[in-house]
Amino acid sequence: MWLLGSNIWGSLMFKRETGDGEKGKNRWERMQRWVENWQQEAMFQHLLKRPTLRPRLTLAKLVMYLLSLAVHLSTVLVWVAAAYYLFTDGLGGGERAFGVILVLMGLALRPRFNSIDDEPLPREQYPRLFALIDRVAAQVGVKPPDHVVYSYHYNATFSRAGLRNRSVLHLGMGLWMKLTPEARVALIAHELAHDANGDFGRNWMIYNALFTLVNWYIIFVPYRVIAPYISLWESIIYFLLYLITRPIYLLIWVYVLLLMYESRRAEYMADALAAQVAGTHAVTNLHRFFPQRPPDDDFSPLYFSHPPEAYRIRFLEARPRQFPNVISTEAEMRQIDAELAKPYQHAQRELDKLGVVDY
Repeated sequence: MWLLGSNIWGSLMFKRETGDGEKGKNRWERMQRWVENWQQEAMFQHLLKRPTLRPRLTLAKLVMYLLSLAVHLSTVLVWVAAAYYLFTDGLGGGERAFGVILVLMGLALRPRFNSIDDEPLPREQYPRLFALIDRVAAQVGVKPPDHVVYSYHYNATFSRAGLRNRSVLHLGMGLWMKLTPEARVALIAHELAHDANGDFGRNWMIYNALFTLVNWYIIFVPYRVIAPYISLWESIIYFLLYLITRPIYLLIWVYVLLLMYESRRAEYMADALAAQVAGTHAVTNLHRFFPQRPPDDDFSPLYFSHPPEAYRIRFLEARPRQFPNVISTEAEMRQIDAELAKPYQHAQRELDKLGVVDY
């Protein structure tokens, strides 16, 4: 989910600026790098010293709750104002037109619900896979996911979808087929641990507030029409719109930083819980299947939702060693692979279309 932060950041042009293609380290960049490294190490050391990693209310969470409440309240006020201008007696055509504009704004700012893009795997057709997931879920202490879907991606995620807030486990066949049996157990345990920990980034109220803020910005950002000149009034309007969007811009910046901070914390906590289920060795082995993320000159590590793999491995190895409570044999995994032969072939065809030779 690091793409959430980086994509929104990039879409609003929050990239590092470089002059004439040169990436020299000026004083600001060096200070920024120092803050990034300090924050990563500080979080690592703080969580390492905690005796338990149970979820708790933090200052970042409290600030995001208050911000998201204010953002959603603003959407409600837009709809209330729209109803007033549309249905109050005695108002003229101008007020009615303004009410229609408010309705259009309300539609743009409405909450969104995640959808299940892929067809869920039927439990009756994949009994071995679901039996393993059920065993892991029982050890993690959560209900089995309502839906399990697959894709060709080299990844796996846990999310919630729809009005009924259904839990969805996404398995990327590109990753799944490369994992050892113990790493597969660790993968399932890690994703379901996000459910057990109540991962903040999967909270409907929180992530919808971020997208609403972005839509507020899009509504008011001054899009200038290319022309040889603009009038004085147009210049004034552009300036006023610019002033309106600055606080929204700042709120998005703060919100993304806080959300990504809590997301990185959640990854450490999910790793710790997964180690209790699959064992420390299995979870560290899982991380070795992911490539080390090189430094990115466009996006700061503060805008990523996952800590570096090296930090996550260090974190697990520094904690008391855990032994697995769920063990899957090679024979069981071969049966699961046989069940997943069709999804795997479909994923391979999708990769062939994209011209991907290997995962």
